[in-house]
Amino acid sequence: MKALLRNAGILAAGAMLWCLLGQTESHADGAAEIRAIQLSIASAAEARNLDAIMSHYLAGEKLFAAVAVNPLYQTPEVALVNAGVCVRGTGDLVDAERYFNRALAIRPNLPEAMLELGNIAFDRGDAAQARDIVRRYLAVNPPTSETLWLGFRAERKLGDATAAAGFARRVQTEFPNSAQAQMMRSGIDR
Repeated sequence: MKALLRNAGILAAGAMLWCLLGQTESHADGAAEIRAIQLSIASAAEARNLDAIMSHYLAGEKLFAAVAVNPLYQTPEVALVNAGVCVRGTGDLVDAERYFNRALAIRPNLPEAMLELGNIAFDRGDAAQARDIVRRYLAVNPPTSETLWLGFRAERKLGDATAAAGFARRVQTEFPNSAQAQMMRSGIDR
């Protein structure tokens, strides 16, 4: 039984590597090597790199989806969020949302899934939905700089300067060394 549980964990780790780092190559001597994808705008192989990245996102999604349905894997909601992140990397927001919502069906207050859905809503131009997700998130999870940053951007886009200032203040006071606080100090509000 322990070996089976370990194999489920190995499958999840492999999915993460495929999605985020690159691929594993087997050698004649049986050793495996993990290659990270090298991104270079100046590279003549840029198109091949992009194709490789897309194929790794898709391979990662497939592996995470397999992990999520493995009855021996104890946290399928985490695998579903990771599959959603992989799919979102391909630009498919509809399928990404499906994965995040499936994760929330298993664990309704899962912070990563909530934040991902909020960011998708904001990226789609639905600042009101993003704001609502941030409010629900903060009602059940501790704040993060990313969540407060999303709240700031949503409120600002909705024209509520007071609420936006409240989120900005919280980012600056609760997470002063975060990337979000640094962006605020430098005037970046993307």
